[in-house]
Order: sequence, then C-alpha cells, then structure tokens
Amino acid sequence: MLIKNIHFSCLRRIEEVPCERILGNGWANIPLEEVRGSYPKPSKVFRVLIGYLNLNSECRDTRNNMQPIPVYKIFDEYFCEEGNHRLYVARLLGLPKIKAEVYEIDYTEFLGKSKIFNYGGGYYIGVLKDNNDSYFLYPVDKEQAENYIKLKNGTKSLK
Repeated sequence: MLIKNIHFSCLRRIEEVPCERILGNGWANIPLEEVRGSYPKPSKVFRVLIGYLNLNSECRDTRNNMQPIPVYKIFDEYFCEEGNHRLYVARLLGLPKIKAEVYEIDYTEFLGKSKIFNYGGGYYIGVLKDNNDSYFLYPVDKEQAENYIKLKNGTKSLK
C-alpha cells in the first residue's frame, strides 16, 4: 500500500466508519473558522449535499451510491487525507457514519516508521517518508498521543 510515497502492508475493505473517529490534516478536521484558503468549495459541497440528501432527479438512492472516502486505520484511529468534502457534509448533516474504504496498516511496520511530535502545544504522529529524511504529520489529541506512546513502548493495551 502507498500513502503519499510511504509503503505499508495492509488489509483493504469497505465499511461504515463513525465520522467523529476520523482524524487527519485535511481541512474537514479543522474548525471551520480556522480553515485557510479556498475550502470548502461551495460548488463541491452543493454537489455532495445533493447526493447525501438524494435530491438528484436523474438518479435514485444517490446517498448509498456515494464513493467511499479512503481512510487509513492505524490501531483504533482512522486518518483521512482525501474525501474532505464528503466528510464535511456528512458531519454538517449530523450523520453518525460515513462509507469508507478502509486500509488497515500493519502496526509493527507503522511503529517502526513513525514517532510523536509536539509543536506549539499540539500533538502529531509523524510518519517517515520513503526518502527517510522527513515526516508527514497527522494531528492527534493529547489522549491519542499518550496512547501512541504506550503502544510505541510495547504496551499491548490502551486501558
């Protein structure tokens, strides 16, 4: 499997994932008032909204035919890099779950290529790029950072 030039062994399946469990550095995971740039794109939000509300007159049951968002499951967390408009609209509508294409990463391999970062009071899981000279950073909260550290130190249970 390839995540932005990072190779991992993984399993792949389609499932319904709780929206609140999806993390990542995409704009859909940042409070809207802090989003910078041209996101969300109104025309794209409108198209996704029409799909979720089954308002497309040319096609029935569009909500069930929406493309799943790709997420990466690492331990018990899901990370999203793409599908931000679909995730944003699902949260806007208060949907508890979203259809996702889940890639479950091999934990041992992941732990060997990752570490925790603390920048400006925020926590990030850094995943080493294939060139081994820098990291992709994924924001996590304090509890998730502490759980990551427990697992990195060999603790099998997060309880």
